[in-house]
Amino acid sequence: MVAVELPPDITASFVAEARSYLPQIAGSLRRLDDTEALSEAYRFAHTIKSSAAMMGHTGLSQMAELLEADLECIVLGDMPDPKRTAQLGR
Repeated sequence: MVAVELPPDITASFVAEARSYLPQIAGSLRRLDDTEALSEAYRFAHTIKSSAAMMGHTGLSQMAELLEADLECIVLGDMPDPKRTAQLGR
């Protein structure tokens, strides 16, 4: 894939949007019994993953994918894979 340099305003808008999701995701992780909040956090992680990938931010997309997978497990009542979760701390 060929990297395309995006206009600074597009990148700034993406960064601002992604940052706005982080407090909401963190808040959801403090309320693991709130399935609705966790589902919303999953959607935010999915949005970050997809948008980052489209913009060529592969590392961020991969991290969001790990978070998305863990949130999906929690929403479904399963325990996240500890090896995958450990990668988020890197």
